[in-house]
Amino acid sequence: MWKPEEWLTADNPLRLFDLVVTPISERRLRLLIGGVTRLLADELPAKYRVDAFVAVETLAHGEKRNPAITRLRAELKRGAKLPPRIRLLLTYVASGLNDNLRLAARTRLIEVLSQPPLCDRKRVETVVRDIFGNPFRPIAFDSIWRTSDVVALAQGIYDERAFDRMPILADALQDAGCDNDDVLNHSRADTVHARGCWVVDAVLGKA
Repeated sequence: MWKPEEWLTADNPLRLFDLVVTPISERRLRLLIGGVTRLLADELPAKYRVDAFVAVETLAHGEKRNPAITRLRAELKRGAKLPPRIRLLLTYVASGLNDNLRLAARTRLIEVLSQPPLCDRKRVETVVRDIFGNPFRPIAFDSIWRTSDVVALAQGIYDERAFDRMPILADALQDAGCDNDDVLNHSRADTVHARGCWVVDAVLGKA
């Protein structure tokens, strides 16, 4: 039986994912897939890379008709003509197109973490924590923290993936009266952030 404090110490991304027992929105699951896809960027040939990111992230925002999605599906239909490793990577990305997203995300995490792993386990673990926060310590985000400066900063970070601005967001939140250590420390941490970061989403009111 897992204990709440183990969310902070567990070193297995798959187990962290399984600890999130509350319902997860399709958007957040697709952004998890998108965040891990970006960790795999160096493994994907350049001709697939941008399409892979765009396909998952546009789906996360409800856009189902996009040239990147069409091209990705076409590549997967090539089947055996693709090198096995590239096919596995593209299949991971394509899991963002599936209906049962929770199962798809979990299955692809298993593949990413298999031996030999497709990317560093610690980095995957960081993305899982960045997107889900701590499910055992949900934050009651005070509306007074959402000043115009805070919202504008968060929107810019989200739209432009400008995660180098996270410490600036922390300062703006603190100026707005935020005294929550989890929010401020996560924003200032020198860590991997992804679109779907729980702090940015909390500011923007995204599920």
